[in-house]
Amino acid sequence: MSAHAARLARIFTPTYACRINAQLLHPVNSRLVNPNALSAALLKPLQVAMAEPQRPATYLAATLSHGIMTG
Repeated sequence: MSAHAARLARIFTPTYACRINAQLLHPVNSRLVNPNALSAALLKPLQVAMAEPQRPATYLAATLSHGIMTG
């Protein structure tokens, strides 16, 4: 699980997340308010996967969603 999490961490960068957001909200303009909070939210599932490898992918997805919504 941790190998997959590390690979996903390289893919899901703040820039990538902003591009996905822009595609979802097109043609509405959006901007990144707090880039540090987004970076922390994207790293949180990786930290959980490394510390608790038995956690299912759904838990990691929920961790990511929670971090993005609260950040």
